[in-house]
Amino acid sequence: IEELETPASNLRVTFDRLLSEHAFLTVQAMHAGLTDDEQFAAAAAALESNTRDLEHAITEIYGDAGGQQFGDLWRAHIGYVVDYTRARGSGDQDAEQRALDGMAEYQDEFAEFLTGANPHLTEDAVHHLLEDHLGQLQQVADLQSGDYEAVYEAARTAYGHMFDLGDGLSRAIVAQFPDEFTGGAIAFGPAIDLRVVLDRHLGEHAFLAVEVMRQADAGAGADLAASHALASNGESLRAAIADIYGEDAGRGFADIWEQHNGFYIDFVRALVADDTGAQERARDGLEAFSGRVA
Repeated sequence: IEELETPASNLRVTFDRLLSEHAFLTVQAMHAGLTDDEQFAAAAAALESNTRDLEHAITEIYGDAGGQQFGDLWRAHIGYVVDYTRARGSGDQDAEQRALDGMAEYQDEFAEFLTGANPHLTEDAVHHLLEDHLGQLQQVADLQSGDYEAVYEAARTAYGHMFDLGDGLSRAIVAQFPDEFTGGAIAFGPAIDLRVVLDRHLGEHAFLAVEVMRQADAGAGADLAASHALASNGESLRAAIADIYGEDAGRGFADIWEQHNGFYIDFVRALVADDTGAQERARDGLEAFSGRVA
């Protein structure tokens, strides 16, 4: 195990984790920005904490000036996304266009920053990654459409895309500083690929479980869409297990995992309904899950 913990591996895992966390925290800030000032303040604080972590990671590589420039640009794009979401929600077309113009300017400036810092990154590649990220968040921003299934599909896509961005960025840094970030072949070999796949699916599970809780009293459409997204994530985990241990093991895992998702959803809904008996039954099921999965 220790031989897999190379500087290059740790770099890849760190950027993938921080960038994927950014995607889901941004989605939560977008949701909260339309409905609740207190929730938005909390979501914005969590997002800022994630930004500081990313800024620190960049500073460790490119120095204080590079970290500060990254942080300023990163915060700007978050602001544009939230402004766009609010403009879409209120129907303010002028504000929507200003946010879109800001996103376009950000893409140019951020691509210039990254390609200037690292010769192994090209502007075309960076622009493509940024366009995909912002485009996916724009789909999430269309919350007032009521198509919650599409919103959660876009959110899951945005989350997964950040692993592409993290891998691309970490590959370029390893190529730029091979003596500092040693173990590049291990970092992008099958063992760390496996770790990243499981990190991705389990991290997404945690976020979607939170979303199920948040949407439990938000209306049937949002509640059902969040539950469907959680189930879809479970299918991704089943496929990952089946790739390693075979289809029988995948199905066995899926049966246990689906039951624990069901108990979790039952527990959350029982809390909303203040049904103590249903809460207790769901809690018993969740406690039994840990033994079964072990």
